[in-house]
Amino acid sequence: WVVHVNKMSNQKHVIVLGAGIIGLACAYQLASIPGRPFEVTVVAKEFTPYTTSDVAGGVWGPIFVFPKDKVLKWSAKTKDESMKHIQTKEFPVSSMKVQVFFREREAEPEDTYFQHLCPDWKFLSGEELRGCKAGMFFLAEREFLCG
Repeated sequence: WVVHVNKMSNQKHVIVLGAGIIGLACAYQLASIPGRPFEVTVVAKEFTPYTTSDVAGGVWGPIFVFPKDKVLKWSAKTKDESMKHIQTKEFPVSSMKVQVFFREREAEPEDTYFQHLCPDWKFLSGEELRGCKAGMFFLAEREFLCG
């Protein structure tokens, strides 16, 4: 983004470059801040339906990054937003099975901090481990934005 401050009103003018999913999501979030501290303009070579994002899909699933408290908050919010689309049947949706394996070590609490966001989450056992020391399973939701 490019930020310019209007010295007369002290309002910041943000120019978002690109009208794909990332650019529009940034512009929407900035324009939605209470008190509207930003004037937002989107500048792009192409707009819908001619962006790459118009034919892209998305997958929701937990990510293994830190800090945990922020990741959990962001993951829960993005899952809630995805579920809104799923419930309205706006886009075709399916579930994708995800299995995570640990070859060299046992699973640790840091590896499972997201499990409450995935009601179907479980540790793998026996044959499911395929010779690994530990593993887990959950479903991730896939949205197909291009129908």
